[in-house]
Amino acid sequence: MDIISLLVILTGICDISLGFLVLSRGAKNRVTYALGAVGFVCGIFSLMFYLYQIEFIFSALIWIKAIYVVVFLMVFSLFYFFPKNLA
Repeated sequence: MDIISLLVILTGICDISLGFLVLSRGAKNRVTYALGAVGFVCGIFSLMFYLYQIEFIFSALIWIKAIYVVVFLMVFSLFYFFPKNLA
């Protein structure tokens, strides 16, 4: 395992931990809920990207399709940060 793969795994674990930590403290408002969701989704993205690189259990084609779904969720969780009256 090279250093880049180790950093990707570490980033994914830290992002998921941050998401769970923020959400476990109680999502009292929209910003804390959005931060927890973004952290969790980015962590899932990092771990799935690592699994795509090593082709664990499934082929790379299935992993990249799953990554597309996670990126779709990531975009919507990031849009949740935007103020409602931005336009």
